[in-house]
Amino acid sequence: MSRHATATRRGALLALVCLTAAAGGPLHGQTTEGVRSSADVRSEAEILRDIEALGPRAERAARHVAAMDTIVAHARRDMRHRLEDHLHPLDVRVGPWRVHTPAARARRARAVAARAWAGFGAYAPALVPPDADLFLAVPAPVGADAVALWALDSPWMAETAVGHAMSRLMRAALPPGLAEWAGGGPLPGSVEAETRRRLYRTLVSSPLIPVARCVEGDDTACLDALALSSGGADPWRRLYTPVQRREIVRRRITEAALGPRRAACLDEADDRACLALLRERLSVPLAAAPLDGLARQDLLTFALELAGPDAHERLSRVATNAAPAEALGVLSGLDIETLAARWRDRVLAARPRPRTEAIPLSAAAGLWILILGAAARRSTRWRDR
Repeated sequence: MSRHATATRRGALLALVCLTAAAGGPLHGQTTEGVRSSADVRSEAEILRDIEALGPRAERAARHVAAMDTIVAHARRDMRHRLEDHLHPLDVRVGPWRVHTPAARARRARAVAARAWAGFGAYAPALVPPDADLFLAVPAPVGADAVALWALDSPWMAETAVGHAMSRLMRAALPPGLAEWAGGGPLPGSVEAETRRRLYRTLVSSPLIPVARCVEGDDTACLDALALSSGGADPWRRLYTPVQRREIVRRRITEAALGPRRAACLDEADDRACLALLRERLSVPLAAAPLDGLARQDLLTFALELAGPDAHERLSRVATNAAPAEALGVLSGLDIETLAARWRDRVLAARPRPRTEAIPLSAAAGLWILILGAAARRSTRWRDR
């Protein structure tokens, strides 16, 4: 064999080894080492046959590479469209709101924002700021409110999320004292019914003295429960029993540095230690309120509903430094005790309806007796008599 033929044979063998490794495995059950060790005894025909056997594998590999290239191209195009939507969102008008949203979701965003806006009462236009911008599924400027993309995937969740975003923006139009007392703006329409059912359960099951008295008809106790009383004695001593004070310390004051004082309150039942901790660590007036911020937001919403279209004019008559009780009285046109009493009656009217069975229990029992009696009459024992 000439030197040229030998070189050709070795080159083909090297190509075979490389292609075998690239194709993901040996040919004809051989390992790469086996191919190398038997290279000197294999004919050129066998080598060429093995090289030709690599053809289907190479074609499959090429198809996989082409498919991956297609997937990458689609992903790049999708990311480019998403980036363009985020960088250049559409501005959609919904009432007084300017909604910034991706072009691909503009129709859905308009429908969601329209439903959320319709859930507020006639008072709402008075609370909308001049530059009322909503950012739905697009980046918002620093300090602006935005609704995440995932929130738009569920109809109810989208309406609720957009409604809360509108409420947070409308809160800025309220007097500072009233806004701080409420902790938020008016409740969106999509959550009002469920909120009142939850508040009903809170009112009728609360062990706290002001709440229980409020349910029984004591209007002054309702003001205590809503943190609207004019002041007077220490609220921690006036609104809670010693046992309730200890429970509040147990749940809300957990700093390790207060260990000895906390132990004196909880383990030794020292009410003076409990009062000292509550006055020191929970000194904000709203911290002593028996009812939470949800109840205060619902009362604010009720007062605004009573104001209706006159909300703007009534808000203009509220002094900047007005107390929450005074501001609510001006908004609703009622004195604060009457407002609290009417709010209580509205919450109690939201009592969930008890479930009623399709068939009364007595009728169902009688029906089963008839069925079993008929089955017994058809048995062999009864038929033989």
